[in-house]
Amino acid sequence: MYTNLAPEMSGSQQSMLLSGLVSILLIVAVALLFVATIIGRERTAAVETLAAQARQIEQGELDVDLATNRTDDVGDIYRALAVLRDSEQLDRQHGVSAEVVAQYCETAVEISNGNDDSRLEENVDDPQLAELAMRFNEILDQRKRDAEIDSR
Repeated sequence: MYTNLAPEMSGSQQSMLLSGLVSILLIVAVALLFVATIIGRERTAAVETLAAQARQIEQGELDVDLATNRTDDVGDIYRALAVLRDSEQLDRQHGVSAEVVAQYCETAVEISNGNDDSRLEENVDDPQLAELAMRFNEILDQRKRDAEIDSR
């Protein structure tokens, strides 16, 4: 534009046109720099928050809220970390259940060996195992009452 108009203009007009074009370019450059800074800060803040949440999960705090409505790669990382967290929660629950089942098996062996005072632990995190233990202990208690009645 400048090269087409400049030959037809006087020197002062050329100078004003050039000055205007340079001003517009400077304003656009400053605006772009401003927008890039804002986007960079927002992205950096999101990554720092995500890193802090990942450290919490690493330390065993699995109740970290990882909900996000982001659709960019940071959102993808949030969702992937949430899947890993949920998987770890399931693994921990399964591990606890496996330990409780092993304890129940030991108690069942004790009962089968004649230790009628053994009972299954009812205060466990898995509601199904807690229900099983309660019903099993009720059966053992009833069996003990029946044995006392029979011995009279």
